[in-house]
Amino acid sequence: MGSASKRDIVLDMIRDALSYDNSNEGIRSSFNTLKSASAYLKDGWRKASEELLAPLMGAGDGHMIRSDKDYCWQELSSAYERIKDRQKNLNYTNYGEIHERLYRISDLAEYGDPYEAHKEIKSTSLAMKGLRMEQHQYKSLRQSLDTYWEKASRRISEKREEGIRKRREWQSNMKDKVSRLSDTIDKIHSSIDKLQSHREKLRDMRDSAWSPNYKDRVDGWIDEVDDKIHSAYKSISEIESKIEDIKSKL
Repeated sequence: MGSASKRDIVLDMIRDALSYDNSNEGIRSSFNTLKSASAYLKDGWRKASEELLAPLMGAGDGHMIRSDKDYCWQELSSAYERIKDRQKNLNYTNYGEIHERLYRISDLAEYGDPYEAHKEIKSTSLAMKGLRMEQHQYKSLRQSLDTYWEKASRRISEKREEGIRKRREWQSNMKDKVSRLSDTIDKIHSSIDKLQSHREKLRDMRDSAWSPNYKDRVDGWIDEVDDKIHSAYKSISEIESKIEDIKSKL
């Protein structure tokens, strides 16, 4: 196989490298293909022909004439620059896609749900691992994500502290309420004692009543007192139920 044929094989590899799309995987494949073409040229072709391209090239001395070799290097260098440009454009595209997420993350971290901010930051960090970009771009994004993570963490901590403070305040208020309700029960019991004492006096009056009519009137008064006592005990039962309900939540 002549030098021109060997040159064409290298040029075909270069064209293959340029044919990949501009995705992250496409750029990676382009560089790998150019790297292989460069290795063939650096090995002086003979080693490449013996180890890698023997089935294609058949017998031959493995040499390329200087002009063919120089031309291949020139095309290879040009292809590298073109792929680098593609890589640079892809880097900015990748950077832009991730940077776009920062607006939502910033809003969540500073004003929205800080827990959701943490979820978005984790998701974005995972997405960044598979994307190519310039080191300064990656560093800038990473610093922003770290900053928003800290802001969200502070708000989470503040929310927890505020929740604890409110819980303690509520517990204090409920304990005060239980105390007030217990005082109310004591007062009702005191009222019941007075009503029962008054009822005993009324019964004495009824027993010593001088006429049937007056006795009936006193019985009516006794019934009224009994109703008040019954109502008082009912109030105590309701209040005790409230106290138990409050204590179950403390």
